Parts: sequence; structure tokens; C-alpha cells
Amino acid sequence: MKLLIIFLLLLTVVAYTANAVITLSPGDVFIYELSVSHQDELFTYNYTFIINSVNRGTINFTMIVINLNNDTSASETYVFPTTDLKYLPYNGSLFNTENLTFYGYELFKGQNSSVYTGYFLFNGVKIPIKAYYVNGTLDYLNGSYNGYYVQLTLVAHYNQNEQTQVSTTLTNYIVLAIVIIFIVVGVVLLVKIGKI
Repeated sequence: MKLLIIFLLLLTVVAYTANAVITLSPGDVFIYELSVSHQDELFTYNYTFIINSVNRGTINFTMIVINLNNDTSASETYVFPTTDLKYLPYNGSLFNTENLTFYGYELFKGQNSSVYTGYFLFNGVKIPIKAYYVNGTLDYLNGSYNGYYVQLTLVAHYNQNEQTQVSTTLTNYIVLAIVIIFIVVGVVLLVKIGKI
């Protein structure tokens, strides 16, 4: 009986924690600044990712790249399965990288982060990097090699659909209902065994 109560309490914590992790929603906008320096040259880019839709295991997003050195820009829309994301800086995925693999967990700016290591590709050079993902979203990346230094920073994240109102999704209600059910069942069991 004690094991059942412990199991229910652990399941409640897991359900709550799973809900706390940021998920991608239509209208989410992520803006990054990329700077790469080599000797006396500095290359600076802005990357903007706009989540267009999230449907049954696929993510549709637009990537806008602005070269701040010559004011040129490019835009491309992609659709990928959530299990095989490319380009989007989310859950260990990232543009212009190779061999990005999970390294471990570290505190980054006071928050738990998943750390990935690999190579950032720039002008044919593979720069070893360390990338910090907070709640699934890339927050910061840096690395250096042979006179090259790369840094990628999340400068803004917001949802353009929720600027004026707060929306609650069906998923949030489902998780809340599960948590409440587990708490009620746990209390009933504690009452039945005489602990309350």
C-alpha cells in the first residue's frame, strides 16, 4: 500500500514537471544573434524562427536569416517530424551543425540546462561548440577553433498570438485533471489506511 502511495505521488510530480517544460506552440517566435569572428573580421547574423503550426508529430516553421554585414536576408519554411527536427534550435537540434550529441546537464544562468556538444559549420570550418538548451530551447552556444570564435544567443522569445491574451490549451487542462485525480486518490488511500 505504501508503494502505491509513493508511486502515485511520484507520478503526480512527473506529470507536473512534464507540463512545466516549454512546448512549441503556433505563433512562437525565437530570435537569435549569431556572431562569428576570425582574426579581424566579424560576421553577424540574426536568425528568427516562427512556429507556424504544430500538428500530430510535425512542426511547420519559418526561418528568416538576416546578414547584418551586408543587409541581405533569406527566408525558408520547413516541415519536419518532431522526432527528426532540423535547423530549429530545439531539443538538441540546430542549424549549421554536425554531430550534435547530448553531453549532460549543467546549471546555466541559474537554470537547469541540457548540454550538447558538436561542431558548428562556418565557411567550411568545423568549430567545436557547447550548446545550452533550457526547457528544450537553445539559450546559448559558443565555441572556438583555429582563430574562429562563434557565439549564438537567444535574444527574444515570445508568442505573437498571445500578446494581448493568455490562452490555456487542452493539454494544460488534461495534465491538471490528472494531477488532481492522483492527489484525490492519494488522499483517499491515506484515509483508508488510517494515516490521515
